Amino acid sequence: MSAPNRKCRVTIQSRNKNMSLTQCPNCRRRCFTDAVSCPNCFQTFQPGLLQAYAVAEEKAFSEKANTLFLSLFVISLSVLMFFQIQAYLDGFGK
Repeated sequence: MSAPNRKCRVTIQSRNKNMSLTQCPNCRRRCFTDAVSCPNCFQTFQPGLLQAYAVAEEKAFSEKANTLFLSLFVISLSVLMFFQIQAYLDGFGK
């Protein structure tokens, strides 16, 4: 009876672990974030190093994307306001 419970615990623990691909800091090729070493350049990593690298890379990308979308929103809002004010002033002068 204890064997199925042990398997169940292992399954739950492995589901909580997020495994994704990231770039190796040395050769810039793809490797898994839980890898002990890069399969291409054979550089060894400390546990959690690639995961931290992937999180930092994602955060930097997210900040750039947010800045881009915010600037596009502000530009489009400015253009809309310009035409609204221009239409208001044209109607006001007549």
